[in-house]
Amino acid sequence: MISGGGIRRRVAMWFGLLSSGLVAVFSVVMYYAIWQTTIDGLDRELSVRAEQLLGRCSVQGDRITFDAAGADELVLDGLANLHGVEVRAWPAGQLLFHLGELQPIGDVQQPEPIDTTYTLRHRTHEQEGAVESEGEDFDDRVCELVATLPGAQTDGQLVVQIRIAADVEAIEDRLESYLIPLIAIGALFILAAIVIGRVLSSRLVGPIRDLREAAVLARGGAKTLMPLTGRGDELDDLAEVLEESFASLEKSLERQRRFTADAAHELRNPMSAITATAEVALRRDRSIETSEAMFRDILFEAKRMGEALEALLTLARCDSGDARGGFVALDLKAVVDATIQSRRRAGSAVPVSAEGSARVSGDQALLRVLFDNLLKNAERYSPADSEIRIAIEAKDRLATVLVMDQGPGIRASEHKRVFERFYRVDPEGGATGTAGLGLSIARAVVELHGGWIEVVDAEPGATIRVQIPMLGEQTQDSLGRTHGDT
Repeated sequence: MISGGGIRRRVAMWFGLLSSGLVAVFSVVMYYAIWQTTIDGLDRELSVRAEQLLGRCSVQGDRITFDAAGADELVLDGLANLHGVEVRAWPAGQLLFHLGELQPIGDVQQPEPIDTTYTLRHRTHEQEGAVESEGEDFDDRVCELVATLPGAQTDGQLVVQIRIAADVEAIEDRLESYLIPLIAIGALFILAAIVIGRVLSSRLVGPIRDLREAAVLARGGAKTLMPLTGRGDELDDLAEVLEESFASLEKSLERQRRFTADAAHELRNPMSAITATAEVALRRDRSIETSEAMFRDILFEAKRMGEALEALLTLARCDSGDARGGFVALDLKAVVDATIQSRRRAGSAVPVSAEGSARVSGDQALLRVLFDNLLKNAERYSPADSEIRIAIEAKDRLATVLVMDQGPGIRASEHKRVFERFYRVDPEGGATGTAGLGLSIARAVVELHGGWIEVVDAEPGATIRVQIPMLGEQTQDSLGRTHGDT
């Protein structure tokens, strides 16, 4: 037995994992964005201070001087967590200004020559190769400004290097304080996602469970409709497919039951007759003439059984609709002529004439069975020296075939019943000697081809009319007709 609990758990688990991953990615991105924004703001502030310090530098002959008056206040104004500031001038590398505890660089060398404009660099101490001091943990953000000052009376190039460092540890501490609320919010979001996942999975599994229960009932033979969600989604498509599948299966089972019942019904009397005749023949020795008569009776009943079985198999083939796959373009006149020739070779003495023509799409073998049964029925009731006429007409997108005999006709009350299986009618009130399947087979073949068959009033005799959509035209249902309309 398949349970929906597994699906619910898996959907909730995957939903929770996906939500956790999204929350984690979102948290990392947000943390990095806040960090970067804060660092960018600090870099801009340090750059402003460095540019202001550069404005205090001037050239005095062959050296650079620095106006240190109020420089400390300039740097410290509004700048928190300052670690140190230094201003150096080359070619001598002279330290012009120093404030705070700026960590020294490993090798103090003259910067590379640059353009007339100054260059700003922002980096950490680790990136610029700073030397770690024993017992001290420097975590600074350093802004370095390098510029040349024109106008000096010397062959060497005068270069100014300004470095300002600010501690970012406070920024990191502030960001870390956001982690706990961020983690708490993420945990709540994950729990909410798991709950929502279970609710969604329950809504998903509920219709599947209803479908399963309906399918179990249908499997047990109950005529039940598959439940629909009403949303027109994939579950509704699945319900429709299941309903069609069970309906098709039920039709197949019904055809099997009907075939079995029909075969048992039709073969019971011939089997009883064969058994009784054989038992009588075995009781004592009989003359050759008597034995031949009994064997003829047995042969007659055996042929009758064979005809009945052939008729039932034809009906089963039509009921299943499998023959539609072999439909080809056909000329009804050619099919009728071939059937007439076959009847003559079988010994039929009733003359048959056919006229007209129409083209349809169908199965040639089944159409020959159709006209053979109609001719047999007409021959059975046609008086001596009479003629059977077949008229074929193509009109209004329909191929109409009229099979007309000059017999006693069919009573109006029986116009529809003659097409029922095993229904026998004898105008004289005697036995017909038939299985009562000929016209049933005719109707089944016509319906398979999308047409209909009916008995129409005729005086004298009987006229059976067959109408089949012509080649390339629509089927019976689209033409608005029903089987057996009179």
